[in-house]
Amino acid sequence: MATGRGRSLSRAECERVRQGLRDLRPRFPNQNALASALKYEDGRTFTQQTVSAVLNDRAVPGIPLAQAVAALLGMTYEELVKGKRGARRYEDLPGWKEAVAQALAEDAAPAYALEHAGHGVVSYEPAAVDKNLAVDEAFRWLKHAPLAVRREAERLAAQDRVEAAARRDDAPKSRETERRNRASKNKRGPV
Repeated sequence: MATGRGRSLSRAECERVRQGLRDLRPRFPNQNALASALKYEDGRTFTQQTVSAVLNDRAVPGIPLAQAVAALLGMTYEELVKGKRGARRYEDLPGWKEAVAQALAEDAAPAYALEHAGHGVVSYEPAAVDKNLAVDEAFRWLKHAPLAVRREAERLAAQDRVEAAARRDDAPKSRETERRNRASKNKRGPV
């Protein structure tokens, strides 16, 4: 992406990049994992020290870091530094939420992939916003997203499932459910 040599970020732009890093931080287990997911245009990764220094306002973010942060956030460099989303996103299309709900109901794609697909930029006007479009975009995201980002999304989805299961186990059971459970145990006999 050509941004012009010799240009540096304004204070407001630096703060937007810093905020972008803060928004990304919870998605990764530590700053080192976040740094590994941030890539220069040539594929090299940023260091944990760079990420830490920018997050703690000890260093000014450069344009390459801003580009990497924007890519991980699923937005363009200009959207990040200007603070405005210019491009249409799938999640903004009429009918997208219903299409995702149908895809989830039919278990057609992982929920986390459908969520990330919604942040994708619409590059053409789709003929129809339906389950097929949502599933196609989810699998496009799965195919093209960086491995570290996919793994982190999978980890967070698994963590959410475990927490939801724990909440179900801790939920108070109705008297009818308890009665059925006792009756079921009695039918089975001693274990």
